[in-house]
Amino acid sequence: MPSGIQPAVISSYHGHSCQIEGWVINQPLRDTSPPPAPTPGSERKLIAIPGSWRRKAERTASLLESFFHAFRGFMHAFETERNLRIHVVVAAVVAITAFLLGVDTTGWAMLTLAVGIVIFAELVNTALERLVDIASNNEFHRIARDAKDTAAAAVLCSAVVAAIIGGLVFVPRFITIFHLG
Repeated sequence: MPSGIQPAVISSYHGHSCQIEGWVINQPLRDTSPPPAPTPGSERKLIAIPGSWRRKAERTASLLESFFHAFRGFMHAFETERNLRIHVVVAAVVAITAFLLGVDTTGWAMLTLAVGIVIFAELVNTALERLVDIASNNEFHRIARDAKDTAAAAVLCSAVVAAIIGGLVFVPRFITIFHLG
């Protein structure tokens, strides 16, 4: 070890930050343990990605790179956010139901817009939650909780409106099919 450099003692570690003798470092500690062995069927296909795209903080250099980061962000949210997976499954059920019921173009437009707004709100909510976690150092703050709860309320409002739109599109068709009217 070079002279004048003393080993530091980590006094606490909280997810994405650690405290070293009074200084807080907002960097994740590197895990030096070997990665777990993949279970059968869990292997991911490797995609050739330019190294300069992997750890980039500035503007993207090309449209292709922008799409790469957008799809990576969606996949990350899909893998980590249970509610987004639920919204995607509900969107698939809505699409199948609309197809089977022969929904007209206007109905498809309304349903597509409603589903898109819910998924958009969930993605914005996820991004906001991550930013609040970083800003609050993963510690409880009343205002951080309020920000997260407000973003979640936006998702709830969009889901309620989407359900109302779904009702307006599907209920008349169900009434016609089952002769309830």
